[in-house]
Amino acid sequence: MANARKRWALCVVLAGGILGSGCAINPSEPVCSERCYTPSTETSTCAPVMAVEEPCLDEACLKPWREFASPLDLTEETITEDNTRNLTLEDAIAIALRNSTVLRDLGGTVLNSPSAITAYIDPALAFTDPRFGQEAALADFDATLTGALQFENNDRAFNNQFVGDAGLFKQDFHNYNWGISKQAATGAVFNFQHVTLYDSNNQLSNRLGSTSWETYLEGQIRQPLLQGAGTEFNRIAGPNAQPGNINGVLIARVRQDLSVADFQRGVRNLVADIENAYWDLYFAYRDLEAKIEVRDKALEVRRAEEAKGNAGQASDAAQAREQYYRFQVDVVDSLNGRPIESTQTNNGSTGGTFR
Repeated sequence: MANARKRWALCVVLAGGILGSGCAINPSEPVCSERCYTPSTETSTCAPVMAVEEPCLDEACLKPWREFASPLDLTEETITEDNTRNLTLEDAIAIALRNSTVLRDLGGTVLNSPSAITAYIDPALAFTDPRFGQEAALADFDATLTGALQFENNDRAFNNQFVGDAGLFKQDFHNYNWGISKQAATGAVFNFQHVTLYDSNNQLSNRLGSTSWETYLEGQIRQPLLQGAGTEFNRIAGPNAQPGNINGVLIARVRQDLSVADFQRGVRNLVADIENAYWDLYFAYRDLEAKIEVRDKALEVRRAEEAKGNAGQASDAAQAREQYYRFQVDVVDSLNGRPIESTQTNNGSTGGTFR
């Protein structure tokens, strides 16, 4: 019983894979396999998670966890003080949240449908989506600077003596145009333009010579009265919205909130899966200890029966031997797990169904 109390929270290193194989959910922290196992380690030679240009290809990052024994080598002797770690539920949750770059389902959803996995950057991706994000919706109301340059060189002959020089018209014409356009939340569009015209021609009737410059300012306000009018429409559907294609600021914000809600739900499910896995492991330890104790008692009975040496008690010795082997099978099954689905969120499994 003393050993049982001492080892009630021991977690085999094999369970480390349950806690997530990623590294450093905080972009400011480096990726390092030691951080996945021992949070107090300060050394790191890995690139940051957000440094996409220099991804972490270190062996420690590619293999963040090393098991002390293979499944075929897992025996009662391998579960020792050197190969186990005292881990509370709070520590298990903290390690998993610190080292999970994606909120992976413990049932292996990463391999089945990777596109459905929630990552900690999903809310930021939804916010900065260039088509449907909140920034894209706000960009429709940004001021737009426009500019245009137009150059013409005309050399034409007219059936008119008063055009050009006796009907021969030559001209260099330039149009310099720049302006600012602004979309308002009410649906109004404000335009301001600065136009400069340059005209050099051989028109004989020119009063100021062959070359002239002209500059003027132009302003325009367009306000729709029905479709596209009003702040409510433009904030929900967005400017120039078409049926089936709306992306106003409020709609984009709803998408952002949905992404945040999905992330929060993913964190909740991850924590629930960690807690289920932790208590499954706890139950597995208690189940193994109980079966080992019963097996050892059966061994004592077997030895006692065999030591009697009485031919009349041969059946009792055989029965004790059969009982010992049956309990030994239970110990092996408890040690290696059962071929069933472990306790997970929303899989209909009750607590205590462990592998």
